[in-house]
Amino acid sequence: IGIDCSPRMLAQAEKTGLYQQLIAGDIVAECRKLQPAFALIIAADVLVYLGDLAPLFAAVRPLLTQGGLFAATVEEHHGTEDWFLQPQRRYAHSATYLRRLATAYDLQLRQLTECVPRTEKSQPVNGLLFLCHPAESK
Repeated sequence: IGIDCSPRMLAQAEKTGLYQQLIAGDIVAECRKLQPAFALIIAADVLVYLGDLAPLFAAVRPLLTQGGLFAATVEEHHGTEDWFLQPQRRYAHSATYLRRLATAYDLQLRQLTECVPRTEKSQPVNGLLFLCHPAESK
């Protein structure tokens, strides 16, 4: 299942033949409508369009099966804020914020590593890749 607010991006996704379903809409609102049972949720170069990630974590967490993974990239922010709107109108997020969100939404952070999620004007953009899964039941 693919979700995007851009009809042009959905048209590109449809051409791949990889999706069973494509949904036009807001990622948080559409995730809230889905039924649980996902072993993998990926958001690659998507979260740069969201400042506060708490609503997304809240929407994604109930969708994951036990042992399921939520994998995503963000642009890295080193300031004191949790997230920051950059001049190019993309958000950057701090590692501390991602750790705190994982804990708050009962997710165990399996990996948090530096990465280059994309390039801009032929220059690498510094980012973070995170993988988290539902915390073990006690």
